[in-house]
Amino acid sequence: MGTYYYGKSKQAYEVETTDFVDKNAITARLAYIRRIISEVYYSNISKEQYDEYCSDMEKLNYWEKPGDFLPYFEER
Repeated sequence: MGTYYYGKSKQAYEVETTDFVDKNAITARLAYIRRIISEVYYSNISKEQYDEYCSDMEKLNYWEKPGDFLPYFEER
């Protein structure tokens, strides 16, 4: 998808990406994968380790509201 849209409208790429994610239930699939991995991982750590992990995950900046800047994305 990225190669096809290289040098073309960023808006068209964003629409296509969003449609792909929505039509293919990508977020639901990722949540399912996370649940499977988590079941194995969490069963092998202590409650303290789990709490520390959750605290660390809450600090991650993986999304910004529209208009905010994430430094690893650049306009073309």
